[in-house]
Amino acid sequence: MQSEYVCSLPQLKELMAYWVKKLHLEAWDIKLEFGNAKDMVLDDEVVGGLTNMLPVEQQAQIKIITNEGWREIDAVFPQDMEVLLVHELLHLAWHPFMPDEDQKTAVMSWHRQLHSTAKLLVELKRGKCEK
Repeated sequence: MQSEYVCSLPQLKELMAYWVKKLHLEAWDIKLEFGNAKDMVLDDEVVGGLTNMLPVEQQAQIKIITNEGWREIDAVFPQDMEVLLVHELLHLAWHPFMPDEDQKTAVMSWHRQLHSTAKLLVELKRGKCEK
């Protein structure tokens, strides 16, 4: 079973510095902050992370839901802030390949792939992948 991985904003910013380097996103100006459940709504659904970006300017704002917000939404799975952060950073790295928002099935598949890749990268970093 997946364990919870929750950290403070300064700790999350340290993780962001690590992942920005690994994902070659150093040219981006990224503002990272926490958001509560009411701030984390996309398409009428509360989400674990949100990214707003200006790709040409290479500027982004990333919000990760607070642990309290995660508990508020009665999430079935434990929160892993690092996986959520990497998922959001992958939006920046791969934004040219994102499907149009009106292609709902493609967008859902895109987000599933981002999540799977984020989870794999974090597991590799933590040494949790099978050998």
